[in-house]
Amino acid sequence: MSIAELIKLNQEKLEDELSWIDWREQDTEVASLFSRFLGSSLNFSCAENDDGITISFEGIEYKIPLTNTGSDRYVVLCSCAEILKDSHHVWMYKPSLEDDTHAFLVLSNNELSTFGKNEVDWLNSYFSTLTLGLDLFNNIPIPYTNHEGRLELFLSNYQEQPSYTNNLATDSLVKGESAIAAAFRRGKLIFQALVVIVLVIFFIGKIFAPECRVKVDGECIAYYDE
Repeated sequence: MSIAELIKLNQEKLEDELSWIDWREQDTEVASLFSRFLGSSLNFSCAENDDGITISFEGIEYKIPLTNTGSDRYVVLCSCAEILKDSHHVWMYKPSLEDDTHAFLVLSNNELSTFGKNEVDWLNSYFSTLTLGLDLFNNIPIPYTNHEGRLELFLSNYQEQPSYTNNLATDSLVKGESAIAAAFRRGKLIFQALVVIVLVIFFIGKIFAPECRVKVDGECIAYYDE
């Protein structure tokens, strides 16, 4: 559907025309959602194998630098955008970016070049261009095709990102994260809880302990309540 047609739609119908990705989406599905905007004239495909995911475009294969975490949804999307950056751009639907499911559309550079002021104003009011190398679910840097060196930067931010706390168990099961690492995190939380309990018991004991009345060699032998 062209921009001229999209502009005429109300918000509900507009959203039906967009592609939506959930942070739990299958990685290959993200590539499929991207490719639906390209049409059949471009040779674009995605394949999953033992090494991960490979995208083929115009006879060239690109390996996607997956992280085996929930951030891979944006690793795939940014990689697709990078591969086709000379001919297409990804536009994120602003009203969706505060939720756990994000919407986007892909526009060709040729189509963008024909936009008048009305189309440009409409596009900028509802959409913003995808920032390559950024996971918008968690606002952390990620690696992507041709920028695999960002993996170290991602790992340092992923470890510190508190919003991932609720997703770690799911990521561990779905994406094969180390069971030892997941167990260590759970053990750390349990240990911290036990420390708090011990401290509470200690201070309660100090508050309600009877006051010493007679001490001999530093030891109390009589209390006021006796």
